[in-house]
Amino acid sequence: TADRDGGVLITGSTDSGLETGRDVLVLKTDSEGVALVEAALGGVDQETGHAIIETSDGGLGIAGLRSPSMGTDSESTP
Repeated sequence: TADRDGGVLITGSTDSGLETGRDVLVLKTDSEGVALVEAALGGVDQETGHAIIETSDGGLGIAGLRSPSMGTDSESTP
């Protein structure tokens, strides 16, 4: 997704290297492709970002999915 400054917004999932499962990946670049924001967000469950937008105040909105580490239930997270 392009942001209003010509950069790129990316979300997905990443293995943070901890024993907490997969986390939401958030990446924002400038128009040259230089990373301005790079973060892994999540807890002990399996989280994946599916969509990302830039809000009118310059923040980021992310839609994704959280799946419990144990069991088969899934739920969408705002």
